Amino acid sequence: MNSIGYALARAELIRALTAYSGITTADGAADGTTLVDSNLIDRNDFVTQKTILIMSGDAKDEDKGAALFNSGNGTITLQGTGFSAQIKAGTIFRVLNISTVEIDVANILDRLGPLTVTDNLKAILGAYTAAAPLKAAIDTIAGYLDTEIATILAAVDTEVAAIKTQTDKIAGKMLFSMDFWSEGLEEAQIGDTVAGATVSLPNIVVADLPDGATIVRAILMFKFRMIENTYAGVNKLNGATVAATSQVIQIQDSAASGWADAINFVDDFFTFAEATREGGDVIVGTVDVAGAGKVDALDTYSVRWLLARADQDYLNFNDCQVGLRIWYSL
Repeated sequence: MNSIGYALARAELIRALTAYSGITTADGAADGTTLVDSNLIDRNDFVTQKTILIMSGDAKDEDKGAALFNSGNGTITLQGTGFSAQIKAGTIFRVLNISTVEIDVANILDRLGPLTVTDNLKAILGAYTAAAPLKAAIDTIAGYLDTEIATILAAVDTEVAAIKTQTDKIAGKMLFSMDFWSEGLEEAQIGDTVAGATVSLPNIVVADLPDGATIVRAILMFKFRMIENTYAGVNKLNGATVAATSQVIQIQDSAASGWADAINFVDDFFTFAEATREGGDVIVGTVDVAGAGKVDALDTYSVRWLLARADQDYLNFNDCQVGLRIWYSL
């Protein structure tokens, strides 16, 4: 259940974080510490301290922080030792609006200021005389190191908390989407039945959502390859949707929690002047069917056209499918 959904969620997250997508125009340094894209020449520096993700080539899927950007020649210099291989011309890469661990650590060290451990230790040892007990000197050194380490750890904790505060905001605001379609139905026929006739449409199986996904919104879709009027004269839908009553496509979960209106129709929809066939379309519902007792989990959902009616016999919808488009958060 994780494989497909996780891949889609990861791709959607990368897409949302992408500030720039490019293809290198020349070979970078042989040691993998630079990449070159002439399309970045004369661009503002939106690159430094961002994450560079390699999408193709020998270093595919590797990421590094951008330490320096040269807008004069479009060269990006990476943090530390760079990538594991040379970034050659024609390599696809992305600039992501997020910093790397290397950059965050460097920023922490900058905030701490220059560490003078060596100088302080020299001062402590310089004050030590042969008359002083060795244990006292060692205790002094250990106490100093404890203070320095505690200061560093406190600064790291502060930075980590700040980073977590920002990343926690992403989950609450970002939505992902997936479509789920039924098997095909050869024909859905709407006739001139005074009281209307309910037409069963195929079931929809919702599966492969990532673990922990919460369905936020769902809409129903009705797709058909061809529509045919078999009556010799004018024909069309007879009457508009009456909520929860007639001329409406509805959906229900496997627990039979109750049918929910999903696609509404107006009177005289699908008007034909004479007996003919026309190419099909996709009718997209405007009603949000997400929620308890409706579309709220992995399940098999039933779909029907409640008390459908045409002016005359018949309107035939050929090669039909119904689908759900679901938006979810993680």
